[in-house]
Amino acid sequence: MMKMALLVATLCGIVLSMPRDIKLDGGIDECGAKYIKLIKFLKTGDDKFDIVCEMCLDMVLIAETYAECGEAEVEAALEKKCDKDFSSAATDKLCRSMIEKIAHEVIEDTEEDPSKVCYKVIHKECSYSMV
Repeated sequence: MMKMALLVATLCGIVLSMPRDIKLDGGIDECGAKYIKLIKFLKTGDDKFDIVCEMCLDMVLIAETYAECGEAEVEAALEKKCDKDFSSAATDKLCRSMIEKIAHEVIEDTEEDPSKVCYKVIHKECSYSMV
């Protein structure tokens, strides 16, 4: 009986600690949009925190979610990300400067690694590591 209780408690703990599925929303035609996992990421390496890399990698993940929808829908989803998350003029301008390039790269090669897409877009090595 004690083993069964321990097993149930362990399974409950695992289920509660798993990432949730989320679906991007907001009036954009979802046309096959995939579910993505809500997982926390941190920049790795010896470099200090890099907002440009984080912004690019996040935008590539969103673009991949809408890749089946076409370039216009991908761009609309990315513009929504810029509107929602970047209110200062500098970060908003930076975000919008990447939209067209990211949308094009993701549509051209939907299986490409986000780090490689960001290298093509911002000419910088970017990587995420799950924590």
